[in-house]
Amino acid sequence: MKELENVMSQLERETKKKEQAENKIKLLKQKKSKLKRNAETKRKVQKGGVFEAFEREITSPR
Repeated sequence: MKELENVMSQLERETKKKEQAENKIKLLKQKKSKLKRNAETKRKVQKGGVFEAFEREITSPR
């Protein structure tokens, strides 16, 4: 009986660790997306909208 309690307790701890890891992954993905958006916005502001349209035109495959 004691062994069963130990196994159940260990399972509970491992499940909790897994949930925490999944939450951390989710937060890191959100942070990555936010940083990418911020970098893209900063790039657009620095270049300006007109130049960006020109850049698209000259870099688009033909």
